[in-house]
This record gives sequence, C-alpha cells and structure tokens, in this order.
Amino acid sequence: MNNYREIRKLFGTLPLPAKTELLSLLQHDLDKDLRRAAELMAELQTLGVKVPDPGTLEAPKKRRPPAPKYQSRKHPHLTWSGRGKLARWLDEEMRETGLRLEDFLIRRTNSGPDQTAT
Repeated sequence: MNNYREIRKLFGTLPLPAKTELLSLLQHDLDKDLRRAAELMAELQTLGVKVPDPGTLEAPKKRRPPAPKYQSRKHPHLTWSGRGKLARWLDEEMRETGLRLEDFLIRRTNSGPDQTAT
C-alpha cells in the first residue's frame, strides 16, 4: 500500500461496518492531531512567536523562468539558459563553426539585468 489509489481500491473492498469503523478511527486520530496542533499554536503565542492563521497564508509565488544566457548566431531566436543538458542547436552550431561555448554568451548591458546587447 504505497499510494492513494491502492488504499482507495482496498477501502472499496471492505464491508460497510469495517468502513464505518475505519472512518471513525481516522476521525478520532484527526481530532486528536488538531487538538495537539491548537495546543502547540497557543504555546507558541504565549512565547511571543507570531503564528499566522492558516486561512490567511498565501500560496508560494512561482519563480520566473531563468533568463537566457546563450544565443544562436545563426538563428537569434534560439536561446538557452545554461541549465540542464546542452541545447541541441548549440551543440550542432559549435561543431559546425568550431566556436566555443563562451562565444555564444549573451552580452548584458548596464541598463538592466534582462536587457541584451544587439
């Protein structure tokens, strides 16, 4: 039993009295855990630790995609961030031209981090 689907499948095979008993036990455990969490939050507050209300927590902000670091000389619309496996177009272009990886670096200007020199 290592995933949710297997547990649901197994739960579906149980007779109704067993399902009822299992749900009762799970509810009891959940209630106990919630009481303990409330006790710990109250204890933290007495120690002066600010505990945010779980209902007001924001979802983590998504990261923006990494800025391109390398650009094709043949086809300027092709770029690569320098992360992960070497881009296929870059590998082919380096073999064809004999240039090194550093030769494809995008030169940054002082006007901002996302500005590229042309």
